[in-house]
Amino acid sequence: MMTTMLQCLLMLYAGCVLAHKGHINEARDVFAQVREATADFCDVWLNIAHIYVEQKQYVAAIQMVS
Repeated sequence: MMTTMLQCLLMLYAGCVLAHKGHINEARDVFAQVREATADFCDVWLNIAHIYVEQKQYVAAIQMVS
């Protein structure tokens, strides 16, 4: 199934909402889906880095933004 740009944006927003509400693992899964669909969104990499910071995985967070 092909994911459209609009679907990716909506999923990215949903991941942000989940993270904001404290559902870190679910948000990480959504961001991973967006990353698999398109690596063109730099926002998804930054959001994954934020998730890693929340999980105290600082090296992984740095790798996401490097």
